[in-house]
Amino acid sequence: RYTFLARTAAATGCHVIATGHTRDDHAETVLLALIRGAGAAGLGGIRPVTGKIVRPLLEASRDDVLRYLTLHGLNYRVDETNADQAYLRNRVRLSLLPMLEAGFNPAIRATVARSGHLLQDEDSLLAGLAGEFYDRIAVRAEPGVLTLERAGMSTVHVALARRVLRL
Repeated sequence: RYTFLARTAAATGCHVIATGHTRDDHAETVLLALIRGAGAAGLGGIRPVTGKIVRPLLEASRDDVLRYLTLHGLNYRVDETNADQAYLRNRVRLSLLPMLEAGFNPAIRATVARSGHLLQDEDSLLAGLAGEFYDRIAVRAEPGVLTLERAGMSTVHVALARRVLRL
């Protein structure tokens, strides 16, 4: 989908692509990341801006958007594959989230989405710190070889060291 949107934007001279992702989509993405064992970056879920992609509806629920469309007599389309529980995202949407709402927290979608936003902020902070630390301890880079200062790496928290190694 994003490839299609990028090609269409380029062909029409658009500089920004707005998607219809909602808070519900964000909550689903966070839960999918948790199920898959993602780290902080993945657990942050859908970011409001990624390159040319903006998601202006990320704070609105799917129900809010549907109410707005109905109130204003606007048509919308539903992708029939959204009902196919062969896809993990659809099982999260159609089975897991309703079960969590009924049995644990009626506001689970908003709660999970809020947790995702908190993790995005923390991920952003750690990414910045890792970049700064990397710049201080990267001794030399040659084609295929990067040397890091061992003494420096041993002085930081393991979470920061992992991020530096990833860089």
